[in-house]
Amino acid sequence: MRIEDLNINELVEFNSEDGLVRFAGQRAIIIDATAKGNLRKELITAFGIATARAVLTRFGFVQGWRMAEAMQGLFQWETLDDWHHACGRIHMLEGMYRLEPGTRGSLTKEGLTLVGSYEAEQHIAHLGLSDSAVCWTICGITSGYLSRATGKEIYVLEERCIGKGDSVCHLLGRTLEEWGDERASELRFFRSENLRDWLEPSLHQITENLKEAERKLREKRRTLARLVPEVEDPL
Repeated sequence: MRIEDLNINELVEFNSEDGLVRFAGQRAIIIDATAKGNLRKELITAFGIATARAVLTRFGFVQGWRMAEAMQGLFQWETLDDWHHACGRIHMLEGMYRLEPGTRGSLTKEGLTLVGSYEAEQHIAHLGLSDSAVCWTICGITSGYLSRATGKEIYVLEERCIGKGDSVCHLLGRTLEEWGDERASELRFFRSENLRDWLEPSLHQITENLKEAERKLREKRRTLARLVPEVEDPL
C-alpha cells in the first residue's frame, strides 16, 4: 500500500444491523464537529487554557497511537516511510482538514501544511481568534501516530495556525532533542503527569467557588428570615 492509494472506501465499514461503524478496523463513532467545539469551550471555561490544551493533546495522542497500530496491521505497506507518513492522509479522510497539495509529512524538513482545519474553525466559532496556535488535538494525534510508527518520541507543534489568523496551519514533528529548549513550554502539554498539576488547582478553585456561593446563599436566607415577620396561625 502506498499513501496515495489510501481511500475512504478501504478504511470505513458500516454495519447498519448492528449499528457499528469501523474505521481502519477499529470501532468508531461519528461526532459533530460543533459538539467538539463546544466541548473545547466548556473545558476552557471550566478549567482554563492550559488544562484544556493538555486534555485535548493527550486525547489526540492516544487516538493517533491507536491509529498507527491499526494501520500497521491493516495494510501491507510498500515502504515503512509510507506507513510513517500516512497519518496526514488518514486524518484528512476522517474530515479533520485538507492537505495542501504537495505536502508530504510533518517529519520532513518542510513539515505538514493543512487548510480547513476543523479544530481551528471550531475555536474561532466558539472563542474567536487566538493569540497562539489552537490545533491541539490534531498535533496530539499526529504526535501519537508518528511516535508509534517510528518508535521514537515525536512531538508535533504548529508554526502557523488558522486559529490565530494565519492562512494555513503548518506542523513540524521533531524529537525532544531536536526541539531543544526552543519550545519546551509547549512540550509539557504532552505529559500526562503534568495534567494533574493543572487540573488540581482548577478543581480546587471550583470547590472554593462553590463553598463561597453556598456561604452567600446561607447569609441571604438568614437575612430573609429576619426581614419576614412571623405570621400567626389563624386557627
